[in-house]
Amino acid sequence: MEKNLFPDNASTGAPRKQEKVIQGKKSVTSGKNANAPWHNAGRKNLLRLTKKELHDLILKYQDDMKEQEKNNTKLRKRLHQLEEAQQSLSYLYDNAPVGYLTLDANGLIRSANFKCATMLAVDRFELFALPFHSFILDEDIDTFNKHIEGVLKSGNPSQSVLRLKIKSGLFFHAQLESSVISEEDGSVKGIGVTVSDVSKLKSMEKRLQQKRAILKGIIDATDFMLVYLDTEFNFVWVNPAYARECRMEPEQMAGKNLFDLFPYSKNRVIFCRVRDTGEPVYLKDMSLEYPDQPERGVTYWDWSLIPDKNDTGEVVGLVFSLRETTKTKRAEIELAGSEEFHLLLPGDRESRIPKRRGYRSVVCPDCTGG
Repeated sequence: MEKNLFPDNASTGAPRKQEKVIQGKKSVTSGKNANAPWHNAGRKNLLRLTKKELHDLILKYQDDMKEQEKNNTKLRKRLHQLEEAQQSLSYLYDNAPVGYLTLDANGLIRSANFKCATMLAVDRFELFALPFHSFILDEDIDTFNKHIEGVLKSGNPSQSVLRLKIKSGLFFHAQLESSVISEEDGSVKGIGVTVSDVSKLKSMEKRLQQKRAILKGIIDATDFMLVYLDTEFNFVWVNPAYARECRMEPEQMAGKNLFDLFPYSKNRVIFCRVRDTGEPVYLKDMSLEYPDQPERGVTYWDWSLIPDKNDTGEVVGLVFSLRETTKTKRAEIELAGSEEFHLLLPGDRESRIPKRRGYRSVVCPDCTGG
């Protein structure tokens, strides 16, 4: 028979003071802990627990402690991961290849990374509480104000390019990309600004603009005619020389179709072949008549048609260039007719053949009268 470690007083008739204590505990045990194992045991009267019941209660408590420790381990691991992520984000922020800074509602700098401080030639910690306006050229402050107003009004990120000055008195072109930083309740906490140095890009754009201006001057001044057509032979761009030949302004020709203005079926076949095959064509002394300019008669042209291809080799447009050769061709025709006329005359044929510079007369021996 199991020995009871906690003998009660039932056999002696003495009052069960311990049970009253337990009963008292039972009376105050309520709420969320009422169903805990030890409280359940309390309801049974702990003094009456057997060894097995006590052993099971201890095992249950140990299991609960192990589970709690397991959860604590997971929480510590998660906390460590969050700390590492925070450190990584902080490192990326500090050492990013572009500048980052945060402005408060008054436009004062609240934080900045090393790159931003380097671009502004100021110690990073000296930037704190400085007005960002102090780094902007006076001519660009209005641009910045409009930029910030647009961000606050729309709530969307926005970009702007302006000039930021540095201590040495120099400045650089900076592209700002700003976005709103909000509180949990949706109110504006500040503005996050990304700063990128685009001075090299601006310099390249300036040189490109200069080259374009030179090229435009050449194209506008030359009498060589240039046209860019889409794949349906609509005018995309023409130079002034071509527009003058068509008795129109360059802007008037945009969008019009070449073969609506000049319906030459023979030429259309050539254009279609170049578009479909991707092979260029070069033609010399092509004859052309203007229906709206009959007084010009037959004109002659050297022209080329070169396909414009994208990276995949697909034809996306055609470059059409022309140079009028009417005067030269007519002179050649007249000269050829004159030579033929003189050859038909009796007498010394060699003496009647007009000599042209760079040419040598060749006379057949049988035609010399010998």
